[in-house]
Amino acid sequence: AEVEEIDALNILQASLLAMRRAVAALPAAPDFALIDGTQAPRLPCACETVIRGDRRSYSIAAASVLAKVSRDEIMAGLAAVGLMAMAAPVSAQSMNVPAIVEDVLGQICVPYARSGDVAAAIRAAEDLRYEIIADESGMDLESDRPWAYVRLTRRHHGTVTLDLAYDRGLCAVGIYEGGASNMAPAAEPYVQALGLQPLLLSIEGQSTTDIAVWRSGTTQLVISRSSRFSPGSEMVLSFELP
Repeated sequence: AEVEEIDALNILQASLLAMRRAVAALPAAPDFALIDGTQAPRLPCACETVIRGDRRSYSIAAASVLAKVSRDEIMAGLAAVGLMAMAAPVSAQSMNVPAIVEDVLGQICVPYARSGDVAAAIRAAEDLRYEIIADESGMDLESDRPWAYVRLTRRHHGTVTLDLAYDRGLCAVGIYEGGASNMAPAAEPYVQALGLQPLLLSIEGQSTTDIAVWRSGTTQLVISRSSRFSPGSEMVLSFELP
């Protein structure tokens, strides 16, 4: 899918569109399709969705490897001709990292840590115009041991991850232009609100040791470099459900 289509449709619908195009481009029509996730595109064959499919299906796992290798080759080619370097300043200018941290911690993570209500956290993220790109929950929040795993994204506002499993919750945001140097100061009021104490602070610009850690009891907040959001960082709040 093109950038304009992602903006017009949202990332989920654009992904489903890309799947339909990929199937249409095959030299032979498939009889059956396995879909990694919870939603299937409209295809001219039978489909089955598989939650966390790359862990449960060899076919999906193999397709995931091929897709990532192809993506890396494309990105390497772009970097080689300098297009990535040209685009990076535009991206940086478009992201207000402290504001993102304040929104995510203040309106999503801290309320979730205090209430344990992951459904409310998902709604809060959607109220901030984050859109779901992966929902592998299949959750029944009324059950004795509910579980959930949801990722949401918003252009120039990072990717939010919400997790609930084994009586522990997690709320994270990955920001491509983030680092402990510009995320930690914005997080400080929420660190104090949660009663967390500083455990480690090593801010060295773009280095891999750029990290900040706060902890109190079973609650921990970590800001560190992340390969998923390179060259940026991910902020992860983990806690025991109240």
